Amino acid sequence: KSFENHSVEVKKLDYRYVLKKSNHETLRHDLLETVNGCDAIFLQRGEGVRPELFDGIEIPIIFWSTEPICRNKDVDILLNADIFSWVYFHTYSCLERMEKYFSHLKKKSSVLHNALASEKIDLGNNNRKHFAIFNRQISLRRWYWLLFSRKMVRVIKGHYGEAYYRDLQNSQIAINIHYSSKSVDDFETGIFEAIASGCVVVSEKIREVVLEDLQLKNAIIQVATPRELHDKLSYLKQNTQVLKQYLHESKKSLYLNTWDYRMKEVVNKIEEFVEHSP
Repeated sequence: KSFENHSVEVKKLDYRYVLKKSNHETLRHDLLETVNGCDAIFLQRGEGVRPELFDGIEIPIIFWSTEPICRNKDVDILLNADIFSWVYFHTYSCLERMEKYFSHLKKKSSVLHNALASEKIDLGNNNRKHFAIFNRQISLRRWYWLLFSRKMVRVIKGHYGEAYYRDLQNSQIAINIHYSSKSVDDFETGIFEAIASGCVVVSEKIREVVLEDLQLKNAIIQVATPRELHDKLSYLKQNTQVLKQYLHESKKSLYLNTWDYRMKEVVNKIEEFVEHSP
């Protein structure tokens, strides 16, 4: 949708669906049909896709690796192959692993941060019945962090879609805890969804360069330990004016972290390669 908002015509091919129903030979056939008349290929995620799928294709191929490659190594086969004009990685830790194992990509890769859909911005509810919620997928690491603050944080499981957003719109604070120790610089989409729903985000420490990229340095309350999370929530419960200050800062960053804004960078990159392609 964001590509189309930037006047880019998109043909879509669901490689997961094709591989589930058939095989790589069928996917290759469908890909060749789909790219006919196209200027570039934009591959997202790419798990289960083999490099030979793109043999003989001469238009630029941009790869968006949307999972941390430090934790998910199922696209290593694609990264080893020298087939991409540009690779967008999920985090700075991904870039560090790339430099160690896929150094041929060093001069043609960057981080593309998560973002939010602009139509999901809804700051209207001022009557919020929950003080703080955690409504992400639970891991053992996250349970441990929440244990100390269990009397102040409502843990919500199994709510998706509109129910998920209603929970955010009914809470003053959304808690963010990294899913795994292998992805401590992963800036999850849920943070943006919380900000877009009018929540103040209290988060486990986030990498400084990421906050600077996203212009959220003064918008997110950070804590270093489970005990500090408990103490910070106790403080905020007694000092609601502080929440208003952080909420004001987070609102200023919203447009800069929408998919429409993020995809403009990608469109510029694609146009750069299309312009110089044979």
